[in-house]
Amino acid sequence: MEIQVVIGVVVVISLALLRLFAARRAASGQRQFIWLVFAPTLFIGIAVLWVSVQVFDRAPLVGLLIAVIAVIHLWLLVRLIRGMSMSLTSSRPDGEVTTAMTDPLADYMGVMTSLMLIVAVIGLVGLIVWGVVQAAS
Repeated sequence: MEIQVVIGVVVVISLALLRLFAARRAASGQRQFIWLVFAPTLFIGIAVLWVSVQVFDRAPLVGLLIAVIAVIHLWLLVRLIRGMSMSLTSSRPDGEVTTAMTDPLADYMGVMTSLMLIVAVIGLVGLIVWGVVQAAS
């Protein structure tokens, strides 16, 4: 097995264990561990932003598109993490920790779903315009 594959597997397992550890701590109400729960997701978002920088010199439009998507995703993710962290600061009974974590997640999912639908409609309109232009020429 190649060393790159082994390193990749070790990184993925380490991030999964970090997420598991942090999720258990966050579920017990310790808000400082919320950032660690989303560390792998933040890592992937930053990696996508880095890819956009690497692609930008060869294909500027594609690099810009990837960068915009990565920045929007990171912004929404940081907003989600801050919302979860703030919702855990108020003292709650044991059963309401899950509700405190679910409310910001529902907001995040609503915004992400709305953005995906908007992008899908824009893509569909773009395909229709492209088809009309192709048919006319």
